[in-house]
Amino acid sequence: MYTSKLTHWSKENSMSRLLKLLMVVVMVLTIFGAHGTASAGGGGDFHFDGESATAMFFSVDESGCIVTDVYLWSSDAVVSSSPGQRNPVSAAYVALVRFDQCNGTELLRADGWTELPEADFQVAKRYQSATLHTPITVQEYESGNSFEMQLDLTWTADGDLSHQESHNIYRTPGCLFNFHTNGILRHAQVSGTVSDGITNYTPEPASYAEIGSLRSGSVQIGCD
Repeated sequence: MYTSKLTHWSKENSMSRLLKLLMVVVMVLTIFGAHGTASAGGGGDFHFDGESATAMFFSVDESGCIVTDVYLWSSDAVVSSSPGQRNPVSAAYVALVRFDQCNGTELLRADGWTELPEADFQVAKRYQSATLHTPITVQEYESGNSFEMQLDLTWTADGDLSHQESHNIYRTPGCLFNFHTNGILRHAQVSGTVSDGITNYTPEPASYAEIGSLRSGSVQIGCD
């Protein structure tokens, strides 16, 4: 029986919200660092400050065989490195996996990200709601083929404001990342679709969703 890593992770109470925050930080560092906003070379600082919305979806088709996982994140933020300018960036990221658990075959694994016009991602005051409407191009891991998807989603808060904080250090040979993250979050329900024009990959309600603000920073040491 297939067990989704995303779904399993989202249901772990002991890890839940702080690790979700850290996942966003690592994702932001990877995405924006690859596009020149993070410092390179022997070390540097990276800072992220902005509003965001996240959602995770899990579904099984009528046959009971095809399992689909979708992770989605969108944010409107200021990203900066030291030394460097403060860069306003609005962006969305989506990752999806489809697996045939009856035959033990992975059918699809793809992800993609896109920068957004200001109107495409909106967050209401006190994080009561958020909307995301944008096309996005994703790339399959195995084949390298790309295809376009449409994200049309609305978050509606159904929980109180909650403050979350984490501090984590990651080490690899010759490299150290020191992360500190603060977030103000509200649990939410999500309606809408993530579709390629043929298949709606989010036919079931989100298994996890939140709206909020995220302020994070990392210090790199080494990392040649």
